[in-house]
Amino acid sequence: EELALCRPSDPVADGDDGVQPRKMATILTITAPRIVANFLVYFVTLTVFPGLAVMADLSSGWFGVIVVFLFSAGDLAGRSVCRFQRVWSLPKRLLPYSVARLVFIPLFIMCVKPKVVPGQAIPYILMILTGLTNGYTTALCMMFAPSNPLLRESERGIVGSAMSLSVLGGCSVGSFVGLGLTTLLAE
Repeated sequence: EELALCRPSDPVADGDDGVQPRKMATILTITAPRIVANFLVYFVTLTVFPGLAVMADLSSGWFGVIVVFLFSAGDLAGRSVCRFQRVWSLPKRLLPYSVARLVFIPLFIMCVKPKVVPGQAIPYILMILTGLTNGYTTALCMMFAPSNPLLRESERGIVGSAMSLSVLGGCSVGSFVGLGLTTLLAE
């Protein structure tokens, strides 16, 4: 089937449901809280993991390996628990959850310099919580954003693409901030 270009005045340019298509800004505004929440999830995660988390104890050769394992296990558990609707949060709570995750950044910094939090137990617990909240919040954001009842069927793909961009944006910005913090704290 050949893809035909349509002008807005053509009747074929209407949405697949016969209704005039909405502007991109309108579609993104409907799901903006989930897009921002998803961005923040990955921003926080990549700001603290793996750089700051591993720096909490550079004297132990196994510490970094254990931290990566704990994050991965927590992330898997957080995503897996979303299979059960009973544990789903309301979509409107995902943005506050993501904002609350910002607390992980200063907590991990306190584990590194000045070493306010000595030992390995607290960084391990923080890493498990980072993984759990990463998996849980990401899974729900990715499920709820395109299934928003205010969206038309033809708009769900656009929202899915926007969610993918929010992941990439959060990863990129979080990685740069994490690199900057690890460089500053290593001095």
